[in-house]
Amino acid sequence: MYPTCHTTPSCASRKDPWSVSTLNRNIKQCLSEFPTLWIQGEVSNLTIPRSGHAYFTLKDTHAQVACAWFRAKQFNSAIQLKEGLQICVQAHVSLYEPRGNYQLIIDHIEPLGQGALYQAFEDLKKRLSQSGLFDPQHKQPLPVLPHTIGLITSPTGAAIQDIIAVLKRRYPMGRVILYPAIVQGAEAPKSLIQALQSAIDHAQAQVLILARGGGAYEDLWGFNDEALAQHIAACPIPLITGIGHEIDTTIADFVADQRAPTPSAAAETCTPDQTALFQKLRDTQHTLLHSIQRHFSQASQLLKHLTLRCQHPRERLTTQQQACDHLEQRLHQAWHAFQQRAQYALNTRTHALFNQTPSSHIQLTQQTLTHQLKHLISHATQHLERAHTQLAQYANMLNTLSPLHTLSRGYARVTDTHQNPITTAQNSAKGDVIQVHFQHSQLTARVESTNTLEHSECINSPHINI
Repeated sequence: MYPTCHTTPSCASRKDPWSVSTLNRNIKQCLSEFPTLWIQGEVSNLTIPRSGHAYFTLKDTHAQVACAWFRAKQFNSAIQLKEGLQICVQAHVSLYEPRGNYQLIIDHIEPLGQGALYQAFEDLKKRLSQSGLFDPQHKQPLPVLPHTIGLITSPTGAAIQDIIAVLKRRYPMGRVILYPAIVQGAEAPKSLIQALQSAIDHAQAQVLILARGGGAYEDLWGFNDEALAQHIAACPIPLITGIGHEIDTTIADFVADQRAPTPSAAAETCTPDQTALFQKLRDTQHTLLHSIQRHFSQASQLLKHLTLRCQHPRERLTTQQQACDHLEQRLHQAWHAFQQRAQYALNTRTHALFNQTPSSHIQLTQQTLTHQLKHLISHATQHLERAHTQLAQYANMLNTLSPLHTLSRGYARVTDTHQNPITTAQNSAKGDVIQVHFQHSQLTARVESTNTLEHSECINSPHINI
């Protein structure tokens, strides 16, 4: 038995109505009386923002309910949530008052295995990947400036409105052809294939957009059809997908030439921005004009230069004649200079050769000997004259100092018989034989007596007793 809500609705009346906030608050209080429940289902529309909280839809084949698994409850859990995962949750019922949506506040999660749809998706994805249907080498590049864009989508969905709004803003000159198709339900794959084949047969579009707005996982299941994937891979027209939201991925996205996260992004990806395109055209025009002006200026300068170089043949002949005259003059000057250098070299070598002959060396040696002989005779004569003069000076000095010169003035020299000089009376004794030498003669005498005289007496008395 579920609990009965104790909130009394009669408290609200026409005179005193409740606000929406009051209503949601009272409903939340009623829902809070539910006990903690265990509920199982398949994970769908999983979203995990930067806060770390997990928001998803828990569904089965007939119904679905919103769930919130807050970060504080995730610390003791090792489960990794992903699309299609079958889980069993322990939760209590609550209401998100700002939107009036009831939801499950998760306390604990246990895995039960992957859902059937998700498993079928993974099996088909693996099989098509192994067959090479997803290889990048098979994908075509999108055209840069498509003049016709083919749109495969529902004519009544939100996707077509978003795409047309983007194209009007970015690329209004582009032509859009709609190939309507069913984009949800069991008939969706067949309808999408027919629309794709119509676009191929029509052969007007340069690029195709396969698009659908957001929805639950099973709402997008029509784009996970193998036959549709084969037709997309064989499509000769470049095709871009924009299915669901950014987190939604289908088999058609893997096979397409390019995937966009949303229908609006697909429209932006396959078309250029007219503002940027016009700016690029203006830049190209400016560059082209500048290039033309530069080439024109260069051509004008070249023409002017060629005009200046263009001369009458007579003028060119006159110029060439002057050049020949100038070259002839330079040739004569060069020949004269060459002759002068050759004559100078010949004279230098002749003079050097003449200086190396024996007669020249003999003559030079004779001149040197004659000069040296004259110098030697002159030097010897001067030396002899100086020697004669010095000899005369020495002879005169010797004559002045000679005893003979003293004897010539009346003095005599006294010696003994052995020619030893007797300079004082004490050097002889009575009876000694002495010799008295005069300038030109001598005599022999015997000493009779010796007397010693005072100095004054020697000076005053000229005689010596012998």
